[in-house]
Amino acid sequence: MTRNNLKAYSKLAALPLDEIKAENITGYIAHRQTSNVQVSTINRDLASLRRIFNLAVEWGKVSTILPRVRLQPGENHRARVPTPMEEAKYLESATAIGNSLNEAYEHALEGIRATQRGQQPKRPDAFLLRDVVTLLIVCGLRPAECFRLKWQETIRDGAIEVHTGKGRGSRRRIPMNRRGLAILDMRKASSTSEWVLPSETRSGHIEGSTLRKQHVAAIKRSGVTPFVLYSLRHSAITRWAKHIAPYTLYVLAGHTDMNTTIQRLIFTALSQVQ
Repeated sequence: MTRNNLKAYSKLAALPLDEIKAENITGYIAHRQTSNVQVSTINRDLASLRRIFNLAVEWGKVSTILPRVRLQPGENHRARVPTPMEEAKYLESATAIGNSLNEAYEHALEGIRATQRGQQPKRPDAFLLRDVVTLLIVCGLRPAECFRLKWQETIRDGAIEVHTGKGRGSRRRIPMNRRGLAILDMRKASSTSEWVLPSETRSGHIEGSTLRKQHVAAIKRSGVTPFVLYSLRHSAITRWAKHIAPYTLYVLAGHTDMNTTIQRLIFTALSQVQ
């Protein structure tokens, strides 16, 4: 596991977070390279370290600016963009899973624990996966941006406003369509949290691990080729690329570098030729 790899390097693991410097991270990379592991493996370790840094800042555990963790070049990327048909099958499965969770909850209300022991079951956020996936498809958000949506700070006048994120281009305003607004309206009607997607985590909102089991179940149930949730952002951007100008795509996608936008445009063009 990536965490074990990080812990095994004492020159990094033994340091408090606010004492880690860029040279410590460079040393870790060099250490891993001597083991002849693939670039993708090193990058998974670095992505975990970057996640640790982000959580430490979010939870107020550090008072200093932590070094930026950059992934290593040379990794073989395989852009997996689910087709519209795959998205539909996956969403149908996510909805079915939500219905099953609701049915289990209703059944538990009539069970012995609820009726005789006074132990009321907790109402599940049954359609959480469906709602997250819909927002990713509609808005082209990075999953982490979606997880951190707040009613007061990020949902305004029919649009999503992203204030922080992966890079300087992350700050942007994304107009919502009726599909996305319908999801938000349904969640707002029953919300008691500042978060659009609350969860019993330390941060108060859902994390990637929150949806892991349901995502795997939806993939299996739908029969589509496995993909990660981040791929749905690529799906949205690929669709946008067919209809809007490159600079507009660059802004809406929240890309840090215009070259990233150009690569997405090329990918879209090639897929249309094929």
